[in-house]
Amino acid sequence: MHGHRFERIEENSPLRMSPLVSILMIVAAVVGLGAFAYGAFMGPAEDRARAWTGMLVAGTFFWFLSMGGGSFLAINYIVGAKWFVAVKRLPESLAQFSYRGGFLFALLPLLGIGSLYAWAHPGSDYPYEGTLKRVWLSPGVHYAKVIVYVAILTVTTFVLVSKSRAASRSADDPAYRGRYRFSIAYIIVFGLAFSFFSWDVLMSLEAKWFSTMFGVYCFIGAFNSAMALMMMMMFYLRAQSKYVQDRHLHDMGTYVMAFATFMIYIGFSQFMLVWYANLYEETFYFLNRYRGGWYVLTILLPILKWIVPFLILMPPSFRTNLSAQTVACVSILVGQAMDIYWIVQPALSPEAILPSVINVLTFVGVGGVFGYTVINDLASHSKLPAEDPDLMSSVNGDYLHA
Repeated sequence: MHGHRFERIEENSPLRMSPLVSILMIVAAVVGLGAFAYGAFMGPAEDRARAWTGMLVAGTFFWFLSMGGGSFLAINYIVGAKWFVAVKRLPESLAQFSYRGGFLFALLPLLGIGSLYAWAHPGSDYPYEGTLKRVWLSPGVHYAKVIVYVAILTVTTFVLVSKSRAASRSADDPAYRGRYRFSIAYIIVFGLAFSFFSWDVLMSLEAKWFSTMFGVYCFIGAFNSAMALMMMMMFYLRAQSKYVQDRHLHDMGTYVMAFATFMIYIGFSQFMLVWYANLYEETFYFLNRYRGGWYVLTILLPILKWIVPFLILMPPSFRTNLSAQTVACVSILVGQAMDIYWIVQPALSPEAILPSVINVLTFVGVGGVFGYTVINDLASHSKLPAEDPDLMSSVNGDYLHA
C-alpha cells in the first residue's frame, strides 16, 4: 500500500524549468502591465475606469493565491500534518509571491480609488453621512488601513516561509517548535487582516451592503484555488521526483474535492441568510446579480467551483489522474477568477459586460509576474525539504500508521 520504502534521499536538485517558460512570463508581464498602464493613465475616461477594475480583479486573484498558499502551509503545521512535507515547496512558492511583488498588486488599486468606489466622491449617494462608517470609508482612512492590512499579511507570510525553510534536526529542535508556534499566531493574525482586507477592498464596492460571512467566503475561495493550482503543480513535481507518490496526489485531490464542497456551503449559507431575512439593504446585492445578464455568471459559479470538481473527483482513482485533475482544477481556478469579477464588476455596471482587451492583458500581465516569481523560487530551492525531519515520514507514508 505504501510502495517502495526509501532509506535516504539520493537526488534532490531544484525543480527543472525550461528557460523559455521564464521568458514567456516576462514577456506576458511586460505586455500586460504596459497595456494596463496605457488604459489607466492615457486612455479615454471610460477605459481608465475599466482598466482599474481589471487591475482590482487581477491583483486580488493572484494576491489571494499567495494568501491561500500561506494559510495552507500554516494550517498543516498547526495540525502536525506529515503527508504534505514532500510537496511543501509548492505552498512555499505560492506564499513567497506575497513579498516578492504580490503586495504591489494588492496596493495598486488604491491609485484608482476614484474609479472604483462610489463613496470616494463627496457628492455620492451615501446613507451614512455623519457616522463613524462615513469616516471609515473615506479615501484617507482607506489608504492607511489597506496599507496596514497588506503590510501585516506580507511580513507575517515572509516570516512563515522563512521558518518553514529553516533547517531543523528533529522535532525537539527550537526551529521545528518555532514554526509550530508561529503558525498558530499567523493564522490568528491572518484571519483578522485578511477579513478586513476583503471587507474594505471588495465588500465596500457596494457600501450599502454587508455580510458577516464575506471574509470567510473570500478566504475559502483563495484557499481552494491555491490548492487547485498546487494540485496541477504536483503532477510536474511527481514527474521529476520518485519520492512524490500517488498517495500525495490522492490526498491533495481529496482536499480539493472536500473544500470545493465547503466553498459552495459557505456561498449558499451567505445567500440563504440574506434570502431568509429578505431585507432590501441585503437582498439588493444578489438581485443586482440576477439582472442585466449577470445571472449567467451567477449560475456558472457553483457549476465551475463545485459541481464540476465534485463530480469529477468523486471516484478515488481520478484523484491521481492528470486529465481528471486538470479539468477539475482549471474549473476551480476559472471559477475563482469569475467569482472575483462577479463581486467587482456588477457594483460598477448594472448591465453585464465582458472583460475588455485591456482587462484580459492586465490579468495576463499580473499572471506573468506571479508565474515568474513562482518558477524562479522553485528553481532556486531543492525539490524536497531535506532540512525537515518529517520528510522521510512523508516520503514513506509512515504518517498513515499514526
